[in-house]
Amino acid sequence: ILLTTMNFAILLWGFLLSQGVSALPISPHDRDPQG
Repeated sequence: ILLTTMNFAILLWGFLLSQGVSALPISPHDRDPQG
């Protein structure tokens, strides 16, 4: 069940990223205010 949950979380996380949820602090290098 742990593996299934982890896989689901990874898929969901990637899906959110694909939707443009890079505004979250999960990927600061994607939206670096320094350019």
